[in-house]
Amino acid sequence: MTVSTHLWSDAARHAGPLLAAIAAARAREPRSSLDVAGGWSGSKNLQADPRVHPLRDWLAALLPDGTWELALWGKVYSRLDGVRAHDHAKSHRGGLNTHAGVYWLYVPPGSQPLQFPDLEIMVVPAAGTVCLFDALDVHEVAAHRGAEQRVSIGFNVRAI
Repeated sequence: MTVSTHLWSDAARHAGPLLAAIAAARAREPRSSLDVAGGWSGSKNLQADPRVHPLRDWLAALLPDGTWELALWGKVYSRLDGVRAHDHAKSHRGGLNTHAGVYWLYVPPGSQPLQFPDLEIMVVPAAGTVCLFDALDVHEVAAHRGAEQRVSIGFNVRAI
């Protein structure tokens, strides 16, 4: 699989509930759970929130035929928060992930692109769009330069 982007036609209709799900997760977990990122990243269990089910189902439909488990988490980046280079190969539930991605929910001015240095690919974030890629692809995001927070949902995909 190469890096691909997809626009969700129902993005506007689900933006409010998705933002509310992330706000609720942030209230439960005020401290970030990931060490590769600045900003806030929640635990990989956002898919349990019913407000996230429409996005989860749309993401699953983008995947090749098979049986998949998706783990989703909210991400909120303030000014100067970024993500160091990393991959998503190891699953937090054991085994290996096959795919990973990010769904951009709110992308204010000053948001930086998702970069894949080894592939020499850069993806400019846009609200309502997902970027899907191989879990082994190393990626990073430079420090956020916007005054408003950027909000997204990260995800891992594991074959079961």
